[in-house]
Amino acid sequence: MLLRGEAFHNKDKIQRAKIGLQLFLSILTITSIILNVLVMITKSMPLIVVYMFTPAFSSILTRIILKEGFKDVSFSLGNLKILKGIGFALLIPMIICGITYSIAWFSGLVRFQPPQGGMLEPIYNILGF
Repeated sequence: MLLRGEAFHNKDKIQRAKIGLQLFLSILTITSIILNVLVMITKSMPLIVVYMFTPAFSSILTRIILKEGFKDVSFSLGNLKILKGIGFALLIPMIICGITYSIAWFSGLVRFQPPQGGMLEPIYNILGF
């Protein structure tokens, strides 16, 4: 059974979590829109890398604004469970892209076009692409 003080404390924690989530999503949406428009206008590849870090930037900025600190965030990589999760997080998008692109290429919907220039062009030439 929860005591009155504990119930109030839980409601306060839930309310703070909701505010934090709303702030995070607001910052994420605004920065994503701005960077997305900049990438479309400038076609700058380095901006795409910056765009990929918008969730991390939004999270850090939210914690700074709400004065939450970072002590409750765990970055422990020694746990096997965490390493498996990181492995799956890297592997699953590659599998999905591999299946999707393979279907498109082998069905003839699109033709594989290697990018022109760059350091991989000699490898594409050796492979006959």
